[in-house]
Amino acid sequence: MSPPLEKDASRGTMSEPLQQFLTYRLACVQARLNRQARRILSRNFGITLNEWRVLALVADSKETSSRSLTEISTMDKGLVSRTIKALVKAGLLQGRANAADHRQYLWSPTPKGRVLYEAALPVMRKRQRYLRASLSQAQLHHLQSALSALEAAAEKTDF
Repeated sequence: MSPPLEKDASRGTMSEPLQQFLTYRLACVQARLNRQARRILSRNFGITLNEWRVLALVADSKETSSRSLTEISTMDKGLVSRTIKALVKAGLLQGRANAADHRQYLWSPTPKGRVLYEAALPVMRKRQRYLRASLSQAQLHHLQSALSALEAAAEKTDF
C-alpha cells in the first residue's frame, strides 16, 4: 500500500510527483510497448501498429464493419477510417457494401493481406510470449486482475 500523501503547504498541492501517478506510469509503459511493436512491424512487414491492429481484428473475423472495429479496438473513429483507407490502398483490405445496410461496408483481408497477417502473427505472438515471460505467473495473474479492476474504474467519473 502506498504511503499517505502529504500536502505541500507552500503550493496547496499533493507532494506525489507526476512520475508516481498510476495513469502516468501506465501511459509510459504503453508508449514503450507501442514503440517496440511499431519497430517490429515496420522493420519486418512495412506496416504501422494501427494497420496491424485493424488487419488483425479483421482477419480474426469473417467480415467486420468500421463501427465494430472502432468498438473492439477502442481506436478513434477517424483513425479507424484512415487506417482502413491505408490498408485498402496497400491492397491488404477489401470492402463490400453490407446487404442489410448499404451505408455500411464490411471489411475483409485480401489474399495479400491474409499472407501478411499470417506472416506477422507468429512474430507478434512471440513478442507476447517474451513479454509474459518477463513476469512471474503470480505477477501476471496480479497484473491481469489489476487491469480488469482499472478498466472498471475507468468507466466512472464521479469519485
